[in-house]
Amino acid sequence: TWILRREAPRAMRAITRERPVARDFVRAIERAPTGRARGGWQRLETLAEARPGDLFAWRRPRGFPSRNTGHVGFVVAAPAAIPGIPGAVAVRVADATSWGHQDDTRRDGGGGGFGIGTISFLVDATGAGTHYGWYGTLSEGYVITPIVMGRVSR
Repeated sequence: TWILRREAPRAMRAITRERPVARDFVRAIERAPTGRARGGWQRLETLAEARPGDLFAWRRPRGFPSRNTGHVGFVVAAPAAIPGIPGAVAVRVADATSWGHQDDTRRDGGGGGFGIGTISFLVDATGAGTHYGWYGTLSEGYVITPIVMGRVSR
């Protein structure tokens, strides 16, 4: 939120909550057109389109024990295919979280905060994100939830 308020205020005006949570970002991206930006947002149809500076977001998966509303972060590097897992990509991301990712800049046991790490996504036949693996290529399982990708405009 802090970064977007400074660098993409038009996109933040599309989110009406003073203190937005993950589901607010998911809604803004879902409402955005795919061909061009409108209201500061453009929805990416496929995860393969993601480039540094784009956002990913998901709602809390159904039945998930956490009280959070989902997760949101920035793409730091383009998705890279994970050998041996069809439809899986590793993505370097920047986010704020209590639990780090694979190759994370946050110190283990340091209480979380902002950092950069690698997570993984599974995509369906259309290229849309359907699952995430919190620990990138080291994930032992994937959580099912739709992943949306968005690009902000100034």
